[in-house]
Amino acid sequence: MTIGDICEMLSLQMKEQGELLHQCRANYAQVFTTMNDEKSRQGDIEGKLRTDLATRTQELEKTKLIFADMMAQITERHKNEVTQLEAEKARMKKKMSDTL
Repeated sequence: MTIGDICEMLSLQMKEQGELLHQCRANYAQVFTTMNDEKSRQGDIEGKLRTDLATRTQELEKTKLIFADMMAQITERHKNEVTQLEAEKARMKKKMSDTL
């Protein structure tokens, strides 16, 4: 093997190493781009989930207020009905005592 052959082999190896290095850089760039795209997509999903959670929380609060209002109305109606029944009971008692 001559010095020229060795130089040619080294030149080919350097060329192959250069091509491998170029391919590694391209792969790294692709992985980096993919990671950034994935982070961006996850950020979008996270933003949508936060918005959805906020909307649902507001809806829940509105529902709680509506429920509390309905319970107050039902309680008030119940009190009124009890008062009416007690008044009717008192009238009936008075009628019975007047009759006897």
